[in-house]
Amino acid sequence: MFDRLPRLERRLTSADTEQMLLCLDFDGTLAPHVDDPDSAELTTANRRVLETLASQPAVDIAVISGRALDDVRTRVGMDGLTYAGNHGLEYETGSSSVHTPAERYRSTIQTICEELEARLDETDCTVENKGITATVHYRNADDTAEEIENWLTSLIEDTIEETTDEHLRITSGTDIVEIRPAIDWNKGHAVQQFEEQCPDDCISVYLGDDTTDEDAFRAIAPDGIGIHVGTNSDTAADYRVSSVDEVTSFLDWIAETGTDALKDDSQ
Repeated sequence: MFDRLPRLERRLTSADTEQMLLCLDFDGTLAPHVDDPDSAELTTANRRVLETLASQPAVDIAVISGRALDDVRTRVGMDGLTYAGNHGLEYETGSSSVHTPAERYRSTIQTICEELEARLDETDCTVENKGITATVHYRNADDTAEEIENWLTSLIEDTIEETTDEHLRITSGTDIVEIRPAIDWNKGHAVQQFEEQCPDDCISVYLGDDTTDEDAFRAIAPDGIGIHVGTNSDTAADYRVSSVDEVTSFLDWIAETGTDALKDDSQ
């Protein structure tokens, strides 16, 4: 990534804008993945650089997470940022939270979570009820990721079929299997909602590490800049950084140099 910063700087300089919408995933991007999802924390270094960026008029920041909206807002805990949760199914606009049609699925998700907790009681898997979606974590399971993912997917499919008539979607991510309403809405849609609140010539930059972030990379193409965090070669992002530490280095670069590239084009 860092040997390509001159190319990225040229893209920012040629963007013909003074404004950037900087969108960031939370887990695996601003915070390292941990065995216990409840223990995930924004790194001190990323908090520092986000505070710096939030004070710059040229940058609007949005944190877009698979976590529930209230959860990710609390974990970041910074004013002046915009937040979206549940892969964009909950998001903020101004000072208000917006809930998509997924809101009606709360009771169904609650029932499914209770049933899955009972069925997974003797395993190393944990069920996280995120209100309008649910996640089953298997990071601590002994089997291989592929084996446990296939087994969990089958178990969840059976549980849904036996529990509800609602149409739900099962997706997978890093050591997780997720249950979501079958609604055409994702992180890419959330980014587009935030773009509508920005100037027409604003350039969007998105950093994320998981499969659900691919929707956002595609949504901002071709004019926006997507940055995949990790080693996965199958991504729609333009650039890659390898770790949360490299995310910090990139954000430091944006704070120190990237916003100057935006300003240079307007002078």
